[in-house]
Amino acid sequence: MIEWVGWDSDKCAGALGQRLELGEDFSPHSPDHLSSLGKMTVAELSEALAPVAESEKGELREATLFISLADRRRRPSDEPASVTFYFRFDAEGRLVGEVGILDPWMQVEAEAETAIGPLIRSYGVKTLRTDYSEYQSSGNYMEFRFQYPNSWTIEKALALAELIGLIVGPDQIDPSSPAGAFSLLASGHHEGLIGQAESSFLEAKEKGYGFQNENQKHEYAMDLAALANTERGALLILGIKTAKNAAGQDVITGAPGCSIGSLSVETYTQVARQRIVPPITGVEFHLLEFSGRHFMAILIPPQPEHLKPFLVKGGITLEGRTNGASFTIPTRIGDSRWNMSAEAVHSLLVAARAALAKSEQLGRLS
Repeated sequence: MIEWVGWDSDKCAGALGQRLELGEDFSPHSPDHLSSLGKMTVAELSEALAPVAESEKGELREATLFISLADRRRRPSDEPASVTFYFRFDAEGRLVGEVGILDPWMQVEAEAETAIGPLIRSYGVKTLRTDYSEYQSSGNYMEFRFQYPNSWTIEKALALAELIGLIVGPDQIDPSSPAGAFSLLASGHHEGLIGQAESSFLEAKEKGYGFQNENQKHEYAMDLAALANTERGALLILGIKTAKNAAGQDVITGAPGCSIGSLSVETYTQVARQRIVPPITGVEFHLLEFSGRHFMAILIPPQPEHLKPFLVKGGITLEGRTNGASFTIPTRIGDSRWNMSAEAVHSLLVAARAALAKSEQLGRLS
């Protein structure tokens, strides 16, 4: 993850080498040295660099450690990397990390903090400052200054910087949209979803539906149809863990995944086709594998209004049997699923009948 390290004082090499017990000065290009640095905690780095940062009066001056991330999405060699990172002591003597994003897609500090807010809060990181600068020599620039927990490793701080680069940078992977949340998961950056609350477009399940009985098939069809009935498209993810926050919302807390072989695209596709009327247009079923675990992402694009509402055939009786003569129209309000009431269904039928009558009348007049 670390490509090389630079500093504003040559004493940093000796301080890092001594702290890491390398028996020599720290080398900015040695893979072994860079690996050791990545495992160092923020507290250890602060202790190692503090003596370097002390002035003759015993006060902390600015001491900076520049860390270049190995970025596979790097631009051409004559252009700078899209994400920069460095540690420095600020005026209050705190070791802080600064993440810079080149060519951000947003230009307002508050908007940027809102975009990464769920991620930052879930990790317990403190945002000290956000600045946006225009017309830099290499492009516009968004900079974040963070204070990390002392127990964090340098690798963890850098991983967070990469996620911020994906969300705020020119890739425009917005976790608060169905396509953006899917992009984070599909690219292997599922950590970027941590802190996101379930919503009208996002539903997460730690395990698959199972499909051992009719109840599970019906529950899955209800969830999928409810998401299809939303306005902006939606995403259903299997293998993602949630927990309720202080406000009672289900918030993504981890990505344990499902066991290999427990999820089948063919089965999930078939159940959806058998139970949802009309068929959902353009729905995508993706089976993803990371670290020996499976995830399923079901991406639902915005549906044409003339196809709505999507309904689920059959219903479950009190005895747990399926009643094939009934149907349900599930809707989604916030992160909760609701069934459309009989009154609402009747209103739809009346409106449709009135529209049909008006259309026939216009046809006769023409």
